[in-house]
Amino acid sequence: MSAQQILHVAGWSNCGFYKRATSVLTSLSLLFPTRLKVVQHEHASRDEFRSWLIDGGFRSELLDSRAHTHTSSPFVWTAKRATAKPLSKDVVDFVGGCDDTLDFCRKFCTPADEKDGGLEEGKIAKMMEDGFGTGDADHGYDY
Repeated sequence: MSAQQILHVAGWSNCGFYKRATSVLTSLSLLFPTRLKVVQHEHASRDEFRSWLIDGGFRSELLDSRAHTHTSSPFVWTAKRATAKPLSKDVVDFVGGCDDTLDFCRKFCTPADEKDGGLEEGKIAKMMEDGFGTGDADHGYDY
């Protein structure tokens, strides 16, 4: 089992993209509580969010150069800890905005394959016969 990932989501309360990203991430954290934890950093207005992100310098303290130019809501990253106050020293990776977050969610939900170490080498996931639909049923229903 993989370790729990901690995702921080910052944005402003009336932003539709922030709402969408947090909704999907929180749904996944409910389904997979041992694999995903979400920490929301909601700002009251767009100006307050941009002041924290840009003027406060949070984005410029991250190592990923994509974060340095990101100005929109949401602003999503993975971190070592689930702190109430965002700490740049805890940032593990910058995820991005809403589209990047949805891509992260798709990848999170995609079954692992051999390249990712999900299956033993040389083994392929396949359907197994379960006895239904084989024509051996003793009734008149078609399958």
